[in-house]
Amino acid sequence: MDLDRPDGGKRGGRRNAEQGGLTEAGINLPGGPTDGPVFDLGFTVPPDHTPNTLLTVELLWHIDQTGCTVNLRTNYDSITRAGRLPAISTSFSIPVTSVTSPNNTTIRTSVNVGTATFGLAPGDAVILGFFRSSDSDTCGQTVRITGIRVLYT
Repeated sequence: MDLDRPDGGKRGGRRNAEQGGLTEAGINLPGGPTDGPVFDLGFTVPPDHTPNTLLTVELLWHIDQTGCTVNLRTNYDSITRAGRLPAISTSFSIPVTSVTSPNNTTIRTSVNVGTATFGLAPGDAVILGFFRSSDSDTCGQTVRITGIRVLYT
């Protein structure tokens, strides 16, 4: 898996996510009144993936706040295969997460990845873009993504 290097640059009018260290380790997505920083991840569908089935991408994250909601969103996915045009989608999102657990409790958020255009197959390249949307996000503290995994059959 390859994560877009969060170097503080700008893309689409928004900053790239920040990397933290020590107690702030992970990909940091600050809260605020406008849409937050973005980050991308890319991976190749594993050779033992069952063709035409969905993959699930899980984000493990925490926030030093409770009694609020976080709106992590996907802003696009791109699936490419040799000999085909890329299948690009912007029509799916991650449900808003209510933060009711104690501060800094790890939360698991997942999104299914697939394409109606030509299905997923081993060797396909997948790129996903994520950001923290200000729409329905009421937490002011930084979301720290500390783990990402891809589940498949």
